[in-house]
Amino acid sequence: CGAVTPEDAETAMAAPLGAAWHELPRLAPHLAMRLRGEVRNGAAVRTTLDARIQSETEQAVARHLLRFDGAVTNAAVIIADVGEGSMLARVGSAAFFDEKIAGQVDLCRRPRSPGSTLKPFTYALAMERNLLYATEQFLDDDLDFGAYHPSNFDGGFNGLVSAEEALRLSLNIPAVMALERVGAEQLRDFLRQAGMTSLTRSAAEYGLGLTLGGAGVSLESLADAYMMLARMGEFSPIQWRAGTDGHGPTQTGKSEPPTRLLARGTALTVWNMLDQPMPDDLHRNLVSTGGVPPKICWKTGTSAGFHDAWAVLFNRHYLVAVWLGNNSGAPSRHLVGARAALPLAARLFRGLPHHGGPSWPARGNDLVEVTVCAMTGLPASDVCPATQTALFPRTQYLHRRCAVHQPAESGGRPVECWPASPRRWDLARIPRHLPETTLENGGESARKLLAVTSPADKSEFLLTGAPNSDRIPLTASIQDREEVQWYVDGRYLGSSGPQKPLYWELAAGTRRITCMARNGDTANATIVVSGI
Repeated sequence: CGAVTPEDAETAMAAPLGAAWHELPRLAPHLAMRLRGEVRNGAAVRTTLDARIQSETEQAVARHLLRFDGAVTNAAVIIADVGEGSMLARVGSAAFFDEKIAGQVDLCRRPRSPGSTLKPFTYALAMERNLLYATEQFLDDDLDFGAYHPSNFDGGFNGLVSAEEALRLSLNIPAVMALERVGAEQLRDFLRQAGMTSLTRSAAEYGLGLTLGGAGVSLESLADAYMMLARMGEFSPIQWRAGTDGHGPTQTGKSEPPTRLLARGTALTVWNMLDQPMPDDLHRNLVSTGGVPPKICWKTGTSAGFHDAWAVLFNRHYLVAVWLGNNSGAPSRHLVGARAALPLAARLFRGLPHHGGPSWPARGNDLVEVTVCAMTGLPASDVCPATQTALFPRTQYLHRRCAVHQPAESGGRPVECWPASPRRWDLARIPRHLPETTLENGGESARKLLAVTSPADKSEFLLTGAPNSDRIPLTASIQDREEVQWYVDGRYLGSSGPQKPLYWELAAGTRRITCMARNGDTANATIVVSGI
């Protein structure tokens, strides 16, 4: 029963083997090459990667790049499980064996300009240091630092805008203002603690442009930093090697405790600041099978000159980080984070397995209700005419209160006292007893402090030597209403006023600019002018 006859056996032995070529698995080749040096005596290496997610991610990257008709040739992707802190997929380039794009270069590890993706960390550090509240108002307006003159991506300005709205809109001017409060050195050190160890230059070299992406950061380190936000302020590098010590996946085989860089309330506030509806087409990509779009944080970045496009998405379940660009560094107008990287990141996020449980962290006692001024967004003072409630991190001090509304000298309705220029824009630090000009507008009083608005205090200039290119306008906060006298290093220069501009020819050295109002009040600005 079931025995093979001698004839059948002889026929089978004479038949050809029918051998066929089968491709060996080539998933995650960059990570495989990285691990090759760690293999000892043929030992197996176990990673945290999910074979299905890895394969689907590699295919999605290849399909996505077809839309750019060769103008954008490469991409890198990292997908991680937030709860486990482990890597699920890692694509180092679009095609490992494609020499035209230098496919064997691991772009997950190559530093590139991260664009606006560093802004959330600037705001987070400012809140952690009690220098900023998410609801407080900034003036998104022309901001001049002399040699450094930042502008928004679209070239326009938005006027008064809260810090949280400024981050959602990815505005550059408020981000630079926030960094000016924190300091470039402090932000650099914080980013290094969050995994961006490529930031080795001095803080002076990075300057205020650091928050706008003026540094080299790898996708791997950027994903690590965003994982810190996703894990509520605790930093631990995303793990890609499964350890054997019984403590879950580890990169080195050793279980190391995470480092807390932000209070939970600060991290949750950043979550709320990054929570916004996706663009319509991407919103459809992220709709779950139940028809309800999951809550998700996302941030995009575009490097200066359109060399790099970035997108990072996360919630409690997953983190997806994407970079698009060219190995050669060639720019392309396609390389805008929201248009090039975000669609791919959204598609990948949508394709991840359904994860049980809520996608958003519970508020718990990490946030508390605070009464804020309805106009300035700062903790309200006793004279703020209208207030509302807002959620602040429980650990934040409430020492910075609204100083725009100040008691009227006559005891009537409070007056509004505003900073004279964006460079002095801190609505909690408006002096109570400085020289002022009182204005009447519709029966409401407002005070405008005397200040030099051009050149900006502490700005730097570089002489060019070109005809008429080394002249700058001298302007004061009140010259649209009265004549102002000007002095440079104590020597009288001239006057400016309504419809009467005054220009000064720059001279090398440290210069003190002084303006004097009609009543004798003065204001100063100090600048540095470097020679050719």
